[in-house]
Amino acid sequence: MATVDAATNEVAGAWTRLDRVTDWMANTVRTAPLTERRGRVLSVTGALIRATVRGVRVGDLCLLQHGGRAHADEPTLAEVVGFDNRHVLLSPLGSTIGISGETQ
Repeated sequence: MATVDAATNEVAGAWTRLDRVTDWMANTVRTAPLTERRGRVLSVTGALIRATVRGVRVGDLCLLQHGGRAHADEPTLAEVVGFDNRHVLLSPLGSTIGISGETQ
């Protein structure tokens, strides 16, 4: 029984740490200074989004709007993780459902 209790406590501790990290991330996004930039998604390959947008740097967060699509009310947050020629590489921090060539 002690082994089960120890494992339960370890899992509970992990969830507490995860909750703290999630709260920190949400607060960081809520309080981040915002600058409007416009761009367009070119392609999605696995968990990597290639887009055209000027004036962003690695680490910046982008809010992808799925205008005119079924999931238009559910924008996707993505982080700039790199560049390839003139394209920006984004890593989504949520679902990629609804992302298309019309996504800005």
